[in-house]
Amino acid sequence: MGLLDQFGAPPSAIPAWETLNFQGETVDLAALQGKPVVVNLWASWCPLCVREMSVLVSAHQRHPEVQFIWLNQQEPAASIVRFVNLHGLPAAQTWLDPQGFMAHSTLGAMGCPQRCFTTPQGNCRPCATASCLQPVCGITLSRSQTESTRVL
Repeated sequence: MGLLDQFGAPPSAIPAWETLNFQGETVDLAALQGKPVVVNLWASWCPLCVREMSVLVSAHQRHPEVQFIWLNQQEPAASIVRFVNLHGLPAAQTWLDPQGFMAHSTLGAMGCPQRCFTTPQGNCRPCATASCLQPVCGITLSRSQTESTRVL
């Protein structure tokens, strides 16, 4: 069984989508074509997002070959600033989705936390828990972390 066979949803292409990152720079998801990418949708009010953030940040630090994008969902700037600073998210890779377009229209996400793994070939597969990224970057969660990171 190949890496992508371990994900439940069928792949889709990386969408062309521009937004701003935390530093105010224009960023384009399609520009990441050719690289493995994890897009993590989060919100500061989401307790499940908070619980799994340290695991994802650690995976990001251990696997520089995988591009992590931290995509905030429709929050005011003050909430984003506090969360980014508290959890040590990289500013250039923290992107904003103020209307929820990327999450809802493009990725089909129905809540937080949610993530999508994109292969270097451009196939995007959604996955509901951080533990589904285990084949990609070795993320493993304890039973209590796994239970706490399920999408409700």
